[in-house]
Amino acid sequence: TFKDVNLVSGDKEVASLQSFVNREKNIDLSSSTLMLGASYFSFWKSVKEDIGGDFKPVNFAIGGTTADFWSKNVKELDNLTSAPKRVLVRMGGNDFSQNKTVEETTSAVSLVIDYLLVRFPEAEIDYTPLVPSPCKMNDGRNEKQQALNKEIKAIIKNKALDRLRYFETEDFVYLPKGEKSNYYDKNKDLYLNESLYLDDALHFNEKGYKAFGEALRPYLV
Repeated sequence: TFKDVNLVSGDKEVASLQSFVNREKNIDLSSSTLMLGASYFSFWKSVKEDIGGDFKPVNFAIGGTTADFWSKNVKELDNLTSAPKRVLVRMGGNDFSQNKTVEETTSAVSLVIDYLLVRFPEAEIDYTPLVPSPCKMNDGRNEKQQALNKEIKAIIKNKALDRLRYFETEDFVYLPKGEKSNYYDKNKDLYLNESLYLDDALHFNEKGYKAFGEALRPYLV
């Protein structure tokens, strides 16, 4: 785990979400993108600049939270008085650190998506898939994340809604074909670009977030 980020979903995390909602409760969000997830989003302080254009983030992500947490607490968004232009969802990685199964995590993410579709009937609901990190490459978590991505992609395709999208943004973390690093992904037959990550071997560094922004930009700007 990252320093000062505990994989728990208790009162502190609920209070953080309530605080975010209260902060934006009476704000016009109609041109904004609401971001829901964990530390990959909450640590992204340069998100507006990295994505660029007219992207206006409202970042509700909370480090250490799970899809299970969000499925149980996303109804806190009922207290918003304005709907966002879109909601960007990225979650599930921490569930596997708590030994949740792919099926359990898929169910939790699906519940969040279903809630958002009803709560914000005019908004885009976008899912950006989980990507590998060095510390997850050799303990089975990467395979679980890829399986989750596959399941969520199928659910989104099956719903066949124009405003519900799955972003094809998994591959920006890999080196070009033929280049090698210490981390090989046999499912992709590619090597991970280690230069995108902090020393914790889990989260993106500045370069990683710039690459993440470049991957998302065609979908958001």
